[in-house]
Amino acid sequence: MSDNRKGYTPSNKPPLINIPQPNIVDLLTVLAEKADPFVKLLSTAINGWQEGKKREASLQKHMSWVALTVVLVVVGVSAVLTYVGKVDGSTFTFLLGLIVGYVLTFIRDQIKGPGE
Repeated sequence: MSDNRKGYTPSNKPPLINIPQPNIVDLLTVLAEKADPFVKLLSTAINGWQEGKKREASLQKHMSWVALTVVLVVVGVSAVLTYVGKVDGSTFTFLLGLIVGYVLTFIRDQIKGPGE
């Protein structure tokens, strides 16, 4: 067997170069340094998401109270007008049916979500 490299013979092997290989501790140290910004970004994003969910729950609670107030005012005013004789009793019954349907739909959406 002949080798095309000049000056190479089996007894004339090229010297082996000792390259230090990284150990697991070095690799973990480098990974930890690189992961720190990612962990900070991820924790910031999660904290922002949680704060958004808290604000959303607070807004839903507020809107529920506003809706309840409007419904009670409408029912109260229409009940007074029906009692006085300005609104027919069947109209008042129809209005109550609409409001009950609205309340049931609102409650269903709060339990299941509007898209389900």
